[in-house]
Amino acid sequence: MEGQYGEGQDPGIYSPKVRLFYTPPAALPAPFPKTLHIEGFPLYLTSSGFIRHTLNALYSDLSITLSKLSSPPSASSPSSTSRDSGPGKQKKISRDKSVILSMTVLGTSRMSGSKAQWDIKCTYTFSPISGLILSHAVDEIDPAPHMTAYEALRLALGMRWIGAGSGAAAQTAVSTPATGGGGAGAVVRAKVD
Repeated sequence: MEGQYGEGQDPGIYSPKVRLFYTPPAALPAPFPKTLHIEGFPLYLTSSGFIRHTLNALYSDLSITLSKLSSPPSASSPSSTSRDSGPGKQKKISRDKSVILSMTVLGTSRMSGSKAQWDIKCTYTFSPISGLILSHAVDEIDPAPHMTAYEALRLALGMRWIGAGSGAAAQTAVSTPATGGGGAGAVVRAKVD
């Protein structure tokens, strides 16, 4: 992997093929697809920088509080099995591992001075081969981003000319990658610069 990334772009805990997904609660206007997604570490890193800079432009005193880290119960996978003690019995074992991370983003609007808060819930899935983060699904953003935010994003990305159904050209993200650790129930505070 040496030389594959630019300076400061070491994927660390992320797979080079990391995928980010977000399905908003309300359908988005054209040209956005039903589910926003990106694939690859460079786009993942770029999307997190874009969101960080956008939030810093609109809000001051931004902070992130990680409020919960949990592991969902493992689902059975048909790809791997192990022998049970009884003859002819097989127990299915899943090699897919994931964690659910809940966080709160707080900030003060630079325009109105009012406080803003978003509760975000994400699921990170790890590669069964490398152990690196393979996917990042944004399960919830409460309150959900308003349609005007998507319109501004569409215009900022120069997608005025893109028609409906051009999902591949509209790949973007709405969340930053979480950093740091902590056990279940741990609270970690971070200042967003």
